[in-house]
Amino acid sequence: MIRKAVKMLNRQRLSLIATVLLASLLITLLSGCWDNRELDSLFIVTGIALDKAPDSDLITVTLQIGKTESKTGASSESGSQEDKNAIILKASGRTPLHGIKRLNFNSSRSLFYEHNQAVLFSSELAREGLKEYLDFFLRDYESRMEVPVFVTDGPTDRILAVDLEQEQSAGMYLARVIQDLSKLSPYYKVRMLDFLSRTREETVSALIPMVAAYDEEDLQKLQICGMAIFKDGKMLDSLNNYETLGYILAMGDVKLIGIEAQSEKGHVIFNTINLDTKRDVKLRQDGGVQVKLSVEGALGIGELKGFNGMDFPKVIPELTKMAEERIKEQIAETFEKAKSLEADIYAIGSEIHRKHPKKWEQMKSSWGSVFSNIDLTVDVKVEIPETGKSMISLEMEGASHEDR
Repeated sequence: MIRKAVKMLNRQRLSLIATVLLASLLITLLSGCWDNRELDSLFIVTGIALDKAPDSDLITVTLQIGKTESKTGASSESGSQEDKNAIILKASGRTPLHGIKRLNFNSSRSLFYEHNQAVLFSSELAREGLKEYLDFFLRDYESRMEVPVFVTDGPTDRILAVDLEQEQSAGMYLARVIQDLSKLSPYYKVRMLDFLSRTREETVSALIPMVAAYDEEDLQKLQICGMAIFKDGKMLDSLNNYETLGYILAMGDVKLIGIEAQSEKGHVIFNTINLDTKRDVKLRQDGGVQVKLSVEGALGIGELKGFNGMDFPKVIPELTKMAEERIKEQIAETFEKAKSLEADIYAIGSEIHRKHPKKWEQMKSSWGSVFSNIDLTVDVKVEIPETGKSMISLEMEGASHEDR
């Protein structure tokens, strides 16, 4: 009996040991990823740019690579350009994919796109049309459709090669800047997905933020300098920052944006606390379109100069009038520019299509002409509940002491 018990105990121990060994082996084998790639075998792309190649019909693909170590291990037909925080790779080809394949062929590392932060198109390429170059971004498995897109004022490689003190790469910097701007208004941020969607709509004109590089006191900097206007996939024109704000105000959902106004009495910069716009689109009997924008909001005073000799209770109505006139003027100026280009950046045609599908079919083919003759009415009502720490300007304060 004792011998049988010992044998049985030994069998149980052996069975337990075998189970533990098997489990350890399975954990070791299954814990790895089948498509795992080591960091030192990858080039992590943080920016992609397309531009026209000089003196040829090819396009230049520029990639910004996040730097993980000092040696690049790559070269291209144009070589690689190392800056302080990133590596710049360039190659030319008939298509974006052709150029990228040439980079892959001459590189000891694989290109990894899942962390890409920005896609840039040069204004020169954009004016010729971008539709034929978008197919690559639609088909590539690693392309991020949520990545923000930009049009560059100047060569794209100059933008990506800018060495910024506060960021590791221009691609990461642009992604963060546009994310901050989207907190002020969602219409500042345009993703690849948004641009593709608008490009497919025949009567809607897409907008893409524009970026420019400049030097300031021996430092390289980037700035958003407006928005490019697209129609049928081609860049028609652009809005400067002032006109872009007019578009943003017309679309509504605005937070913490500065609005500057000036009159003979003084100068003021308002900070929007909140501002929204309601739009009413009506079809006229003559086949035209009437658009009414009703803007309501609350503003704070960011800076106040002038208004000499005026009491504060009289200044508030004056400031309210200045703000309302400025907002109305800015919206109207941008709308007029869009009309002159027959570019429906406001997607008014899409609204008519949803609400009046039968009428839309009749005017769809001539929408550009119809849009250019839209009657626009803008009503603005704002309040100024906040004045900051001081209710008066220095000039008003000085005038009050003299009056005493």
